Amino acid sequence: MAARTEHPQFTARRRLAALLRDRALATHVVPDPCGLGLNVDANLYLPIPPAHLDTAGRTLAAHPSVHGVLALPGPSNLSAAVWLHDLEDLRRFITQDLAYLPVTSIDTVPVGHAAKRPGRLPAGGCTPGGTSLRARSATRAPVRGQ
Repeated sequence: MAARTEHPQFTARRRLAALLRDRALATHVVPDPCGLGLNVDANLYLPIPPAHLDTAGRTLAAHPSVHGVLALPGPSNLSAAVWLHDLEDLRRFITQDLAYLPVTSIDTVPVGHAAKRPGRLPAGGCTPGGTSLRARSATRAPVRGQ
């Protein structure tokens, strides 16, 4: 910041400390799910009886794998976005972690590419090694005729 604002480091550090102390500046951390080994991003759509919607939504939002919960109109009236390590974790999340919810079905939609999201994820998504699918496919030999 000091170099960008052309101020001495001491001045920039002092002003930043004052902004943080006065709560005039807030920080926000956006984790890289791939870097944390969370290679599966999925959206779940659940039909919840209206009388249980608020409780189910708040309970689901408290789960560490859930990064977003949204109440929706229509038959599947609760949406949850999750990041998990692998497909086995997704199966376990659906069959065990969601077993307490009053649902008879769950629509699961794996996210192949998120168009708008904070931070910078690899363009091709995550792979178990934490590299993007695009970077991985670039190392393969070219197919004849391409």
